[in-house]
Amino acid sequence: MRPELPLSLVAEYAFCPRAAWLSFVAGQFQPNAFTVEGALLHRRVHRPAGPEGRPRRFRRVPVWSHRLGLYGYADLVEQYGPHFVPVEYKRGQAKVSWSDQIHVALVALCLEEMLGVSIPRGFLFYFGARRRVEVPLGPDLRRAAVRAVQATRELVAQGAPPPAQSGPRCRGCALAPACLPHPLRAAKEEA
Repeated sequence: MRPELPLSLVAEYAFCPRAAWLSFVAGQFQPNAFTVEGALLHRRVHRPAGPEGRPRRFRRVPVWSHRLGLYGYADLVEQYGPHFVPVEYKRGQAKVSWSDQIHVALVALCLEEMLGVSIPRGFLFYFGARRRVEVPLGPDLRRAAVRAVQATRELVAQGAPPPAQSGPRCRGCALAPACLPHPLRAAKEEA
């Protein structure tokens, strides 16, 4: 059986393969203001609770997929009769990123396997905007999520991280000091 991967690592891979390798394989993660803020915001979402209200809401739901070799947590799962909808919470404004879409798709794939249901859509809730954005879980996104799992598995088997590439996503990244060589870091700070 394939080794199991944290679902959040695959989402991190979709954001930045080098950061995923450095945090998971090399243990280089150092919290910064953004990661601490995200953790604090998620504490509210993950407060212990069972089914509540209408729709029924389940918080911090353990999810897994034996087929994909994944495990993790869904921030929130809403149940509307026989239908389930995953909601992933993100800090910041409503700028839907590819990694955020991959994240909600992976949660949905796990729930589908666990519950034997079809989940056609999920949502991303952005704390900064205080609003939800619908994510249609079509075949292209599902295939991309499965490819990201395979690529993440290959990545963590490597003996070294992918090369550093400075870009806009590096702003505010907790791994920038460990990730970017000094000339790239200096160019990033000047931008």
